[in-house]
Amino acid sequence: MERTPEVKLYKPLTKKNGRTYPAKTWWLRYWQNGRHVRESVGTANERVARRIAAEKQAELDTGGKAVVDVGWDRAVKEFLAYKTAVCREATPDAYQWSLSAFAKLVKPKSLKRIDVAMLRDFAAARRKTCSAATTNKDARAVRALLHFAASKHWIRGVPKFREVWVREDERLPVNISTTEYEGWLRKLDSGELKLTHHTGSWYRVLVVLAYSLGCRRGELLGLTWRDGVDLDGGTITVRSETSKGRSERTLPLTSDLVEMLRAWRAANPDETHVLPHRGDVRRIYDDWHRIAGDRVPKNCRSSCGSQLVEAGTPTAVVQKWLGHSSCPSCELHLAWSGILESWGKRYPGGQSWTVRDDGARRKRDVFGSWQSICGRIAG
Repeated sequence: MERTPEVKLYKPLTKKNGRTYPAKTWWLRYWQNGRHVRESVGTANERVARRIAAEKQAELDTGGKAVVDVGWDRAVKEFLAYKTAVCREATPDAYQWSLSAFAKLVKPKSLKRIDVAMLRDFAAARRKTCSAATTNKDARAVRALLHFAASKHWIRGVPKFREVWVREDERLPVNISTTEYEGWLRKLDSGELKLTHHTGSWYRVLVVLAYSLGCRRGELLGLTWRDGVDLDGGTITVRSETSKGRSERTLPLTSDLVEMLRAWRAANPDETHVLPHRGDVRRIYDDWHRIAGDRVPKNCRSSCGSQLVEAGTPTAVVQKWLGHSSCPSCELHLAWSGILESWGKRYPGGQSWTVRDDGARRKRDVFGSWQSICGRIAG
């Protein structure tokens, strides 16, 4: 059986001013498909060069496919095309936004040049202008692109992101008081705000639905009159294609919400969506911050969950209402409302549980789950 040729690592010699010098970067030399191949590893670091040489040797030993050098623009185009085919409409837009931010800061020309050092530099630069959550979200988009490239054999492997993630301080859900919420509505009704992307009436419907029903931004913007709203039955249906968890759920409407939606539909009879929006979704935040200051639409959702918990709604019902995938997500609303804190004093010895997010382990001290608390009370 013929033995696989050995991959050799070396520095070629160059001549300058009559003298011979070794090159700064390391090169690989090996036989493949009956021909002699020389390939630069693109680094002067011997440790990195030896790792790349070992990967190439393993690739030749196993008969793996040769890596194809693909530019950044082509890789992003094919990645977004794939995501458009398999994901909901908003997902490719979110990936494109994050990948554009990465390209703007580090300007990668080839996927092979993306390493841990480049990713760390991006995270540090991005963190200067954005929150830790936004920085990690952009890093996750880059990681998804690299995994896609590895499956296409455009790169040998995906760099380790353990050193890239930015530590996020844990924050409990934000509760918006009724007084603050009514203040937003008065601002919109006064007509004094200078809004650029939509009218005050459009934002009023968005605020009222987000605060009253706890729907996500994408769920509200994807809501249609034909499939999502039943004014006669007094319900709205969040479709699975617009939901983050791919789950469909139906929520009840109060008489005030039904009346508001009837008036809104009468004012916009030709629109198919309840909240028609064209262009980049993130543009609404320019107007939103004029209305609500540093609050974001997600805070309306967490406020709805907190109010449901304070009203004595069981966790399983809150989970279905908000569209959470599990009950522990709803227990954060319990922690905010102070119920667990007060019960923890009455029933000491609560549990702690661990959440893993982007390679970082964090502990949240809570006083057991809703089921365990009910078990203690029953006992």
